[in-house]
Amino acid sequence: MLARLAHLTARHRKAIIFAWIAFTIFGGFAAGQVSERWLQSFSVPGYSAYEANQRTFDRFGTGERPPSVVVFQTKGDATKSEAIPAAMERARKASPDARTSSYFSTGSDAYVSKDRRTTFMEVYPAGAPQFATKSGAEAMLKAAAAGLPAGTTVHVTGLDPIMEANESG
Repeated sequence: MLARLAHLTARHRKAIIFAWIAFTIFGGFAAGQVSERWLQSFSVPGYSAYEANQRTFDRFGTGERPPSVVVFQTKGDATKSEAIPAAMERARKASPDARTSSYFSTGSDAYVSKDRRTTFMEVYPAGAPQFATKSGAEAMLKAAAAGLPAGTTVHVTGLDPIMEANESG
């Protein structure tokens, strides 16, 4: 069978070469057309998640950008700390118009680790994402860290802060 295919290919090599050139040209043209129509978004209009996100954005001005997460660790029970809610408030002020949620705003243990030593605040930045939009992670970290007692640490993570850290090395 392979011998027959080889003989057929050898006999009609000019036609096969021409066909491959035509396929390559057509593929290049088609790829150019597809790239202009390609939807580069995970949010598809008409789907419930997209529609809910649009309602959130219209009502609160947030929800289109991924959240940053400000994580606090302490030696004792984080929910009993007076320094952590104050630090969260400073971090919130460093991100104007952002929506935030934490144990201290909701009372939910979902924001606290099992050992109660770690808690976090989600920060949903305002506005629509742009290529040059920064997360504000450095400002939030600096504001949150100011005045924290010894033994309490703070970190800022999330998609945008990680991407920014990756870009700056």
